[in-house]
Amino acid sequence: MIVYVGEPGDPQDNPTLAWPETRRHSLPHPDHHRGDTAQKGVACEPINFDPLVMADGIGPTNDPILLFRSPAYAVSFGKRLSGQ
Repeated sequence: MIVYVGEPGDPQDNPTLAWPETRRHSLPHPDHHRGDTAQKGVACEPINFDPLVMADGIGPTNDPILLFRSPAYAVSFGKRLSGQ
């Protein structure tokens, strides 16, 4: 994964448009990835990740893919908890 830092005027509502390679970017530190871990029966199992839950002062863009993820993740979470 490469993390790019946006600039004013960069499109934020179309994930098919790549930002220029000249943008400031970095690779996440490899020590932050600790490998695969079991998810069944561990503390994180009953937690649903919702990309639209954000800290005060931060809001989502109008990216339709981002806006679709919250309900899609909720369906997946429900299925995971019910064993489907």
